[in-house]
Amino acid sequence: HEAGATAKPTRVFPETSHLNTSDASVGNVMSREQIRSLPVEAQNVVHLLSLQPGAIFIPTSNPATVDPRYGSVAGARADQQSVTLDGIDVNDPQMATAYTSAIRMTQEALQEFRVSTSNYNAEMGRSSGPQVSLVTRSGTNQFDGPGYWRFRRTATSTNEYFLELSQKRAGKESEPPKLDKDIFGGSFGGPIQRNKMFFFANLESLKEKSEAPVVRNVPSNSMRDGVLIYQCATAAACPGGSVRGVANNHTVPAGWYGMTPAEIAAIDPLGIGPSQAALQYFRQFPSPNDPGRDNRNLMDYRFAAPIENDFFNLVSRVDYKAADNHSFFARIGKQDDTINTAPQFEDLDPLRQRLFNNWGGAIGYDAVLSRNLTNSFPYGFTKIDENNAGVTNSNYNTFRFITPFDGKGDGPATFTETRQTPTQNFVNDLSWFKGLHTMKAGTNIRFTRVPKSR
Repeated sequence: HEAGATAKPTRVFPETSHLNTSDASVGNVMSREQIRSLPVEAQNVVHLLSLQPGAIFIPTSNPATVDPRYGSVAGARADQQSVTLDGIDVNDPQMATAYTSAIRMTQEALQEFRVSTSNYNAEMGRSSGPQVSLVTRSGTNQFDGPGYWRFRRTATSTNEYFLELSQKRAGKESEPPKLDKDIFGGSFGGPIQRNKMFFFANLESLKEKSEAPVVRNVPSNSMRDGVLIYQCATAAACPGGSVRGVANNHTVPAGWYGMTPAEIAAIDPLGIGPSQAALQYFRQFPSPNDPGRDNRNLMDYRFAAPIENDFFNLVSRVDYKAADNHSFFARIGKQDDTINTAPQFEDLDPLRQRLFNNWGGAIGYDAVLSRNLTNSFPYGFTKIDENNAGVTNSNYNTFRFITPFDGKGDGPATFTETRQTPTQNFVNDLSWFKGLHTMKAGTNIRFTRVPKSR
């Protein structure tokens, strides 16, 4: 007998290419299965725009220092994106922040994600940037709905470089800032009347416990004891040594001179010297652990500031099929978020608390008027309700180059301001079909107000 080679047949299946033959727009459509399988930071589905060719996504932890390229798509400005939900405008008309929408959508509540990055038609909107179209999920003739819980823990994080240096300088072990996230929720949908009326609802909550590396400007231990240390013009004239403050002795390096409280009082025109009230105020600050401005009088304190944030989302929808050629829908969504900034120092309240109570709803009517004529009319209302409560609620005094201990007066980020921005949107699209040809006509009317108080 003679051994023969084993032959294994290989079959090659060509991949179907989705070619847009109806217009010149460039973009993609993501189905519900694709949306659910992709990892999205904090379940913000508009971030899926960052996966498109030509999109710039530069993650940042500080909204005040966002890279100007952040959110730019195909060369358009970052504030020119347009997001619609079920055909209704859900943009922030004031801030126009990239990769966000006024009504946050969850992955579980989304049926379809469509995006056009360039060459889109007039029906796609009013902006020169990318056009993101979100479609909420509808119920079916079958009752179903999952519950879910996703989490992230600090064990998968690494330490921030300068925080690690400060920890090691203080003789501590390197410990990364806390980053714990828990996302849990559930959805449920089904028929109200079989083949006629359906419902769907989704609840989701995100609880985030984290720590942010921050730096505060603090007085040195010698300065808070009434001693001022300066560098001598002639180093040889200052051998260094020790200087006595109000309560303690402090080391002075060679080439530097330490002025005692009595010497400071001698050059004070009023003869007062170090203010006891100021020294008492300075003693509230933690001891510095970073060189800071001069490493003698004005130093820094670096620490991992604890932050706790809560996010809540509700999305519900009802669909009614009056006839084969007439259908209606109604959708309502709400988000309730509490976002805290870092405290000034440990064991203090956040410098600012941002409260979002955005909500919105939409109704729509779709009709097949004839064999080659269809019409779609949605109306929607979206309201941004934001309250930024800062710690600065009275007059204040500050010391230059020293962070205010309680945070009052430490920049605009500590002030209180509110805004309520309502937007109403009326849209109507009429489409006529004839063979391979399509003609469309429509209108998009938007009313918005941007009041603000501070």
